[in-house]
Amino acid sequence: MDVKELWAKEYQQSGIPSSFKIEASHAVTWFGEFLQSKNCTQGRLLDLGCGKGRNAFYMATQGFKVDCLDFVEENVNYIQSKAQEMNLSVIPCCQSATDPLPYAPHTFDAAIDIFSYKHHVDAQKRNIYRQELHRVLKDEGFYLISLASYRDGFYGALREDPQQTHAAVTDPYNQIPSVLFSLEDLIREFSPHFHLVQSNERHSTSEMHGKSYQRVILEAIFAKNE
Repeated sequence: MDVKELWAKEYQQSGIPSSFKIEASHAVTWFGEFLQSKNCTQGRLLDLGCGKGRNAFYMATQGFKVDCLDFVEENVNYIQSKAQEMNLSVIPCCQSATDPLPYAPHTFDAAIDIFSYKHHVDAQKRNIYRQELHRVLKDEGFYLISLASYRDGFYGALREDPQQTHAAVTDPYNQIPSVLFSLEDLIREFSPHFHLVQSNERHSTSEMHGKSYQRVILEAIFAKNE
C-alpha cells in the first residue's frame, strides 16, 4: 500500500486529529492574529497538505482567498462541495505538496502547513517543497508550519534513539511515516530560503488512535528571504 492509499485509509478510520477535527488548528488562529498585527488581513493564502480543509475554510472566513493542496482525491472533492455550500473562496487542487506547484511566482501573501511537512520523509522532496514555496510566495511573505516536536508524547516516543532530535519514525497504527524536528533543526531546514520570525511550543493533551497523549507541538512563523 503506497502513502496515498495509507492516507485515504487514515481519513476513513479517523485515528489522528487531522482526520477527525473540524475546528481550525490553534496554530492557524495564532497565525491569523500575527497576520493582523502585520496588517495582512486579505489577499491569497496557500494551504499545503490541507486534509479536509478545516484550516483553509477558517482562513477564508478571515478574508483570504485560499488555494489548498491535498493528494487524497476524496478530500479534494469534499472541499469543493463544502466551499460551494458555505460560499467561501477556497479552491482545492489534488496533488502532493512536494510536486512542482501549479501557481505563478509571487502569487501568495501567506502560506500554512499544519502537520503535512513532517510526513515528507524524503529530504530531496522536502527541498523541492521549500524551493517551490519560496517561488510562489510574495517577497517577505509569511509561512506558518506546525508539527510534532521530537519531544512529543506520541511521535517522540517512537524514536529508536531518545537523544535524536531529527529522526524518522512510523506510526504503528496507520503505518504513515514522519520526520521529527527540534526548532533548531527546523531553522536549519528552511535556511537560506526563509528566516524565523516567531515561534511557539504548545503543550496539550489530545487523542491519537483512541488513546490520550501529552503532546508537544512546534509552531513557527517564517518570512521569505530574497
